[in-house]
This record gives sequence, structure tokens and C-alpha cells, in this order.
Amino acid sequence: MPINRFGGSAGDADARIWPVKVMRGKQPYDKVSLSLAVPHTTGKDGYWKTFEWKPSLAKGMAAAGVPFSGEFGFVETTMHWPITHMVAPKEQALACDACHAAAGRLQDIEGVYIPGRDSLRLLDWAGWTLAVLTLLGVLGHGLLRVLFRFRKVRPS
Repeated sequence: MPINRFGGSAGDADARIWPVKVMRGKQPYDKVSLSLAVPHTTGKDGYWKTFEWKPSLAKGMAAAGVPFSGEFGFVETTMHWPITHMVAPKEQALACDACHAAAGRLQDIEGVYIPGRDSLRLLDWAGWTLAVLTLLGVLGHGLLRVLFRFRKVRPS
């Protein structure tokens, strides 16, 4: 059962790629109201001291101002946390081709052009042409600076 979801699609003009960490777990829930239950976890009467779910859930739900039936179970959940929380160490960081490759993490996203995964001959040709022209411009400018470095400018 997903606790939260991110919206957007490839067709949405304002959509952005947002990396998330998927947290999987089992959460207590109230069997009568079919809602997630809030446990009281800290202090001398908290779950981490008593290891008793029922009083912990009763206190947590009371603190949240939500009725609790006293009947509870556990449900498997997923929650998406933005990557700003619990970022992996740099040794585990993804390389560009983890997403930007034919069989990368973004392989099933349709409706957008992803460099490294997709290829449009005209766009690829235009990109390489601009890169080569830029390089020639920089090299030409540098060569002219070297050739004319000793030329004296006469005042007019």
C-alpha cells in the first residue's frame, strides 16, 4: 500500500525528474477504521521500552486525536522520500549511464528525449556540428591571439 505518491508525467510541461528513495516496511493499522495507526514510541511507556503494540498504539492515536478501536494489524507499505533525505555515500552514487543508456533506469519513460538513450539523427548532427564549430572558433581565436600578440596598436 503506497503511503504517498509523486505526480506528473512525461507529457506535463512542468514535470521534472526527481530522485526518490523508496522505503518499504510494515506499518500498524486500525482494523476497524482501516487507517494507519500512530504508535507512541518514546519515553518510559513508549514502544521501545515496553515492546507492547496495543498500549503504544492507543497512546499514539490519543495524542494524534484520532479514535482507536483497539484492533490492529500490520500492512506492507511503500513511501517515497525525496533524495534530500538519506542520500547514499558518494561511493554508491550512480554514474550518468545508469539513467542515460538504452537499458538504463529511464528506459520505460516515453514521450521525452533522453540523451544517451534516444537518438534523433538531425538533433545529433546539429549537436555535433555546434560542438565542432565551437572548438574551431576557440582554437582560431587562440591562434590569432598568438600570431598578433606582438603587434603594436597605433593611436589614431
